[in-house]
This record gives sequence, C-alpha cells and structure tokens, in this order.
Amino acid sequence: MSRSKEMRFFIFINVFSSMLLWLVAICDGKLTTGLKRLIHDKFVLEGYDKRIRPVEHQGYTLELDVSLYFSGINSLDDVKGIFSSSGYVVLQWFDSYLTWRPENYGNITEMYLPQNDIWKPDLALKNGLKSFREMGGAFYYLYVEHTGLVIWWPFQVFETKCHIDITYFPFDRQTCNITLTIWTHTIYEVNISKSNQGLNFYEFYPNSVWEITSTSYHVNTVSDESEVTFTFNLRRKPGFYILNLILPIFFLGSLNLVVFVIPTQSEEKIPFSITLFLSFAVFLNILDSTLPENSENTSCLCVYLVIELTIAVFILVISAIQVRIYHRNSATHLSGFQRRLVNLSRRVTCYSSRWYSISHDTDVTNRENKGPVEKTKARTEQETEWTSLCTAIDILVFYAVLVVQILVIIILAIIINVNR
Repeated sequence: MSRSKEMRFFIFINVFSSMLLWLVAICDGKLTTGLKRLIHDKFVLEGYDKRIRPVEHQGYTLELDVSLYFSGINSLDDVKGIFSSSGYVVLQWFDSYLTWRPENYGNITEMYLPQNDIWKPDLALKNGLKSFREMGGAFYYLYVEHTGLVIWWPFQVFETKCHIDITYFPFDRQTCNITLTIWTHTIYEVNISKSNQGLNFYEFYPNSVWEITSTSYHVNTVSDESEVTFTFNLRRKPGFYILNLILPIFFLGSLNLVVFVIPTQSEEKIPFSITLFLSFAVFLNILDSTLPENSENTSCLCVYLVIELTIAVFILVISAIQVRIYHRNSATHLSGFQRRLVNLSRRVTCYSSRWYSISHDTDVTNRENKGPVEKTKARTEQETEWTSLCTAIDILVFYAVLVVQILVIIILAIIINVNR
C-alpha cells in the first residue's frame, strides 16, 4: 500500500513540474508575441511616422529635458581655441504616439527601439563642428515606456570654440561652454524647458593639463531658439611650465647680472652679452609658438621676456661703452661727472680707499717738468682711473639691474596672485 502511494506521489510531482514548465513557456511566448504585436500595431497599423512631431496637436509644444554626464576633457587647444571633451547626453521627452496599455500586450511596460526608427529632437552643438544628429549612430537604442516617455543617452565627443585668455599663462583660468540648441524647430515647437539631472560626472578621468574647479548649467532662450549651456571653469596645472619654461627664463635673467662680474679687460664680456640676448629671443619665439595669436590680451610671461630682452640690449650697449672707455687715450682725464660715478660706486659698495686726486690743470702745468719715471707713474695713474670708471659702471649698473628685476618679479607675482 505504501509503495502505491509513493508511485502516485512521484507521478504527481512529474505532472506538476511539466505543467509549470509549460506555463512558463506559454508566458514567454506571450511576452514575445505581445512585443511583436505592439511593434506591429504602432508602426504598421497606426502608421507611426518619425517625420511628424509626436504631440497630440501640432500647436502644442514638446517639452525636452537635456542633461549631461561628463566623462572628461580630451584637450584644450590654446592656439586654435578648441575645447574637446566627451560624455553622455541624456534627453527625455514624451512621445504621444508611443503609448499603450500594458495589459493588452502581455504586461509589457517598456521596450527599446533603434534611434533611427522614431522621432528625435534635432539637437545641435552650438559653435561646434557637427550637429548632434550627424554624430549619432544607427546602433544607438532608445528606451520607451508605455506612458510615452522616451530616453536617449548617446555618448558624444564635443568640440566647441572656447575663448582663451592668456594674460596669466601658465597660471591662467579658462571658462569653456558646451551649448546644445534646437536646430530646426522654434521654441514654440520644441522647448528645452529643464534639466533634471543637470551636469554630473560619469566614469570621469582627469586631464593632465587642466583641472575642473567648478561647473554650472542653465537653460536659456535666445529669440526663438531654446538652448541649454553647460559651463566648465578650468585651471591650468602649471607644474610642467614651471620646470621647463619659467625657471629657465628666471635663471637666464639672473645671468644678466653676471655680465657685470666679468672684468672689462676680458674679451668674453661682449660675446657673453650677445649670447644672453639671443637666448631671450629664442625663449620668446618658443613662447609665441605655444600661445595663440591674440591681440586682445598679452601674457605676463611674454611681458617679462620682453623686459628681460630690453635689459639684455641695455647691458650689451653698456658693455660696448665700457670697452670703449677702457681703451681710451691715457692722456684724457676723468670729467667731474665720471669722478662722481666712481665715488658713488665706492659708497654703494662701502669700499674705503684713498681717492686719486689728480687735477687736470696741475697735470698740464707740471707734465713737462716730470722726469721719465714720473711720466710713467702719471700714465699708470691715468690708466687706473679709466679702469676704476669701468668698475664703477659695473657696480652701479649691477645694482640698478638687480633692483629692476626684483621689482618686475614682485609686480608680476602680485598681479598673478590677485587675479588667480
């Protein structure tokens, strides 16, 4: 008796399992059949036309929601002024022709359709290279709910124009925008009314040159056009430029002072001055090739280079004058102004020594009465006077150039820090 019960129980389990599998198969078949029937009804029976704006009445306005999920900065071309970035744009709207009752189609509440099969807003990238529709692909699918809600989230590479202000390069800050606008329809037909998600970051990767300090977005209306603007406030990372551009320029500027350490009688004074001048010209050429051709604003670093180049020209002229003074006729005496320069240099350097008081009138009177030894001594003293004058010029110009360079660096540093 127990054996027959076990057999009946075993048969019951098998029949129940078979019926359960059959029901699942039927449900799956109903879901697939329902989806096919839904697509057939919408696109064949009802004749869905993607060329018609999907509103119940063509006098109504279709409200569009546009958000951006930003992925990263690809590049910011300083010379061409092109801001390249990438991210996902999320667009949401209601399609009045894609609504249905889920219970009539196997409880299907959502489906995915190829983007080229239904109507999409003609969204364009303002000040960009391509329209938004042209950048889309046939492999993109749109999410559609039974309420008519359509969501489209294509991944895009944006290339927009960006005004570059190079005044405080490489400590500059830039503001670049991504503006999306409705290209064909007016604001009365398709209106970007809001942005639910706004501007967010998704799978963000940082840029090695630029850092995003803040972001914002706003929806605005320009005449009959509706648009949304996503704003990025950027700060340049100056580490590379400090090591490879600024420090070499500052070190090169300090070599301007070394010119006055080289004695005038040395033959390397003039060639060294010329080399410094050419070095500044090379750095200025390198900086000009890095920055855009812009007449609206000038880089402070370019101004500093021009100042150093001007100082190098001044130093070259002073060095040539010193060489000329050093080889002057020994019979010519120092003028009063030249004597004051020598005295001033000794006061500046706190150098105490006996001043050579040689009067021009006394020399003219007593020169013929001196013997050969005295004449040689007088000539040596005169030659020492011209050497002292060259040394005085070195000392005075050294301190003058040092003060000018320190003032220029302090002023530039204050200007950059105040405006950062």
